[in-house]
Amino acid sequence: MTPNQVEKLRHRIAELAVVGSTVRGSPTGTVKAARRALKAIRLDAFVVSSRARFVQVLERETRQLRSMLPSGARHWGIARKILNIFLRACVYSRPIAEAYRLGRIEPWLELPLDGQVARGVRICSTTQLPRWRTIKGLEPGDSEQYQRAAGRLAEEFRVCPIHFEACWWREPVTACECRRTLKGQTSVHRRSRL
Repeated sequence: MTPNQVEKLRHRIAELAVVGSTVRGSPTGTVKAARRALKAIRLDAFVVSSRARFVQVLERETRQLRSMLPSGARHWGIARKILNIFLRACVYSRPIAEAYRLGRIEPWLELPLDGQVARGVRICSTTQLPRWRTIKGLEPGDSEQYQRAAGRLAEEFRVCPIHFEACWWREPVTACECRRTLKGQTSVHRRSRL
């Protein structure tokens, strides 16, 4: 793909990453503002040498995205969810992932948390986690606990944490179903050594 085509595809991914259900309950204009903010993100800024540096960039971009949302939608949890969905979609897009060398950050991507995904983490994990409130009420400390629990599950099943979303998005799960689903998933999404 030409650089122009890659840029157009990146903008298309930004459009598809945020829909009404992504920001459910947020004020009018949130989807449009989020899409505009995602289009301005420099993906190459995420391609760093360590997970710690990746988290720093993720925090900075979360704050930036949050500031670009309408005043009634400026919740940390909403901004982080939007950003995580966008990054996942970019990594899953072969032309974008190749153009920006995003394969190296795949193991560091966070789960885009919502009630259903958080429930999946709670059910499948042996870790005691904070009670889920809402995406609007999600704070960095609680998010970090869910992400760490997902990371431990990822180690156990030898997958990248981001791949768990496919198991839990819009899918009610029980602990038994969760373990069975994750065992089946490992054959499809084994983590490659980077």
